[in-house]
Amino acid sequence: MKRKIMGMICLLMMVLTSFPLMASEKPLVAVLPVEEGDLSWKWFRSREVLNGITQMITDRLVQESNIRVIERTRIDEILREQDFGSSGRVDPVTAAQIGKVLGVDALILSTLTTLNVGEAGGITIGPLTLKGVKAEVIITGRVVDATTAEIKDSFEAHGEEMEASINITDLQGLSFGTSSFNSSVLGKSIQEAVENFTQNIISNPDRLLTHKTELRGKIVKILGNKLIVDIGSKSGVKERMTGKLIRMVEIEELQQYVSVPIGEVQVYSVNPDTCILDLIQAEEAPMEGDYIDLISIK
Repeated sequence: MKRKIMGMICLLMMVLTSFPLMASEKPLVAVLPVEEGDLSWKWFRSREVLNGITQMITDRLVQESNIRVIERTRIDEILREQDFGSSGRVDPVTAAQIGKVLGVDALILSTLTTLNVGEAGGITIGPLTLKGVKAEVIITGRVVDATTAEIKDSFEAHGEEMEASINITDLQGLSFGTSSFNSSVLGKSIQEAVENFTQNIISNPDRLLTHKTELRGKIVKILGNKLIVDIGSKSGVKERMTGKLIRMVEIEELQQYVSVPIGEVQVYSVNPDTCILDLIQAEEAPMEGDYIDLISIK
């Protein structure tokens, strides 16, 4: 009876997960909070601007049909619970740890490296030459693989606008996201930089995926906590690879078997045609004839 129940549950999960097949092929990403670089313009509300740019990047990526995005509140919750980033900036290794907790394919890291606002002389409008304000915004970004901590891409996004007949003081006190801020020279520069930033990501969504293949082998011998499996280096097995312990469960009503993961394993040593695995944990004791699915990351 237990085997039948487990089989029916697995079948249901297979049906549910395979139905939206195209959705499962879309990369799932997390946009981490924008960090502050060494900015020269200090009188703006830095935290408000950084949070606002983070939300702008997130909202822009959400609009893309080929990318799935984790909700910001979930990211903030994980950052608080795990105390990630408490020692300073989030590096790729820490980002990958966050990614594993969130279950994403990739993380988007960004830094506001330049936010300059200054007077601009000699702006020509028709026959007139006026003074005004120039704003320049630069956001650097990195795409980090959540499985390997590999930096898969790094880029720089630039935004620059000039506006005549205003003073720098006109920008002071504007709240981020208001219509007045968005229409200002600074707001337009930020919007341009964010659009250029997200285009770098959108242009190649396949880069966000962690490409994995599974190598399936069968347990031929069990020696204590070691499992001997009938695939080796000729099949692509390498030391330290991880995978799942699989048991085939029969569903009598359908006259077929389904794969049920019951544990986790790691490759201990490799021969050309066989490998030895450590059993990391298991819900049930392994048996000869059980299968192993090892994950190979390209």
